[in-house]
Amino acid sequence: MATVSAIIVNYNKRARLVDCIESVLGQDYRDLEITVVDNGSRDGSSAAVRELFGDQLTLIESPENLGGSGGFNLGLRRALERGPDYLMLLDNDVVLPPHTVKTLVARMEKNPGEPLGALGPVSLYMAQPNRIWCGGGVYRGWLLETTHRGGNAPVNSFGLSEGPVDYMPACCLLIGRENLERAGLMDERFFVYNDDVDLGLRLNRMGLVNLVVPGVKILHDVSYKRRSLTPFIAYYSVRNHLLLFFLYASPVQRLCLPLLLPVFIMRREALFILGSLESGLNHFLGLNRAMLRALKDFASRRFGRCDDL
Repeated sequence: MATVSAIIVNYNKRARLVDCIESVLGQDYRDLEITVVDNGSRDGSSAAVRELFGDQLTLIESPENLGGSGGFNLGLRRALERGPDYLMLLDNDVVLPPHTVKTLVARMEKNPGEPLGALGPVSLYMAQPNRIWCGGGVYRGWLLETTHRGGNAPVNSFGLSEGPVDYMPACCLLIGRENLERAGLMDERFFVYNDDVDLGLRLNRMGLVNLVVPGVKILHDVSYKRRSLTPFIAYYSVRNHLLLFFLYASPVQRLCLPLLLPVFIMRREALFILGSLESGLNHFLGLNRAMLRALKDFASRRFGRCDDL
């Protein structure tokens, strides 16, 4: 049986982390080990993990918040030392059905020689489990945009089938050790958001196919309401979409950037307006200040964590 090492990154979500760990421990797959990376949480997450789970997993405590990309890399480096066949990346706010790992590994090994990169399940909103959060990701370079297949659609009305996607969200993905070592770890310039898109696109460039496996549906505790848009999200989304563009844009797309950038900004403004209808003008202005900061930081090539949003 192939060995799987699951890495869960946590930051200040103790209750959700406990639920996630319990769902991973409840998998009907024997050769599975768990590494939890706590990113300097202040809510007692590490103490809860030690008390509740003890030696059932490996706990790595970072003294600072390394973000999603840095946290995953901390766990991946430790896991790779043990040489598992597969690595599984998990956010701390997902709950997996018991057959998740078994089904994803079986699909990975179904056709020997098939050039598979990262596999992942369909993710449903935890608060609305009849509605899709993501059925695999699509990257649209001309729009400087990433989208989710089936995003916000009712499960029964959207015909999700197994198929290639540009990337799988790191809330839950499975990747072979050799392919990860070839592609490289998460790019820590992103800190959060779009580091999984970058990984998926790197795998594509290697000639590998990222695949959504609709036979597995997980729950993800994310909001489907636009009012959940914050300056934190606005900043990293704007800056990191620009970083993605410059990493993967064709020469023609680069030449067209003076035309593409105003459209990108106007689309963001539309989202900011919708996200501020209930919160008011101050919220809208805060989102715009975050976007301006993101544009300035990108122009100055300042990446990684931004501490004063």
